[in-house]
Amino acid sequence: MSTPRVTNPPREPRGVTLLEVLVVIGLIVLLLGILLPALAVLRQNATLAKSQSNLRQIGTYLRAYSSDNREFIVPAAFDYRNNPYPGNVRTTSPPGATIPMGVASYGSWSDILWTDAGLGPVVLGEAEGEYDYRFDSPDRDFFKIKPSERIVFRSDADNTRTMNGDNPFPFGTGSTDIERGQPGYFAANGFFDARPENNGRWFTTAQIKQPAMSLYLVDSYAGEVIAPECEPFGCDDSPESEEAMEVDFRYVGEVAIIQTIDGAVRPESRWESLEELQADRRIRVTNLDR
Repeated sequence: MSTPRVTNPPREPRGVTLLEVLVVIGLIVLLLGILLPALAVLRQNATLAKSQSNLRQIGTYLRAYSSDNREFIVPAAFDYRNNPYPGNVRTTSPPGATIPMGVASYGSWSDILWTDAGLGPVVLGEAEGEYDYRFDSPDRDFFKIKPSERIVFRSDADNTRTMNGDNPFPFGTGSTDIERGQPGYFAANGFFDARPENNGRWFTTAQIKQPAMSLYLVDSYAGEVIAPECEPFGCDDSPESEEAMEVDFRYVGEVAIIQTIDGAVRPESRWESLEELQADRRIRVTNLDR
């Protein structure tokens, strides 16, 4: 005799309970809480790496310039306006341009390298002022119009502060609100400022006694030149000194990048004063020829 076949009645589909939904949502929130900070750190580290890469490329341009010009170091700033033959490092605004480019033959290291390396032209269209950045490194007015653009002479991170008072060199006076959020400046050590009102001297690589320790560029929010004095680099740990400091510790962990004369690039965590930077960190800012 055959055994009767027993069939179970079909089960009704079981719905998802509210508790199970809440558990799943809680797990997703927990994972996001773990992953998002890690992703933010990765992005910040990538920004630091890109900025370091930019400085290394600048180092290549600096060495090429010195090699082609009897080992002279690119000056941090220049002013040829009163020279009989002022040269053509920067140009004035073309007739009708709406972007004020400043005076000719007056600028900074970035204009020299931009011209010497032949990195231009970068052209703004008619609606943007019709300016051709052939002999000028793109500046704050350029980034005001194209804030997402990135060039090798700027940090991959943005300026975190704005100056109170003068605009970043080599521009005039007025508001500096537009600097915040633009690509951060790399500032050259004002020890190499070749303008007549400062030391007005040109240095060769042989005159710098310890090139591996001598600062040429550093992250700054205050422009393309930083004075070799305690105020821009910090005089002490007082709030007033911190407010006056022009170095921008813009990367994760309050880090700024330094480039030395020999082309080496190194990140440095926040320091309190120029004395600490020179004595403890072994980074020379002043008296580099002694």
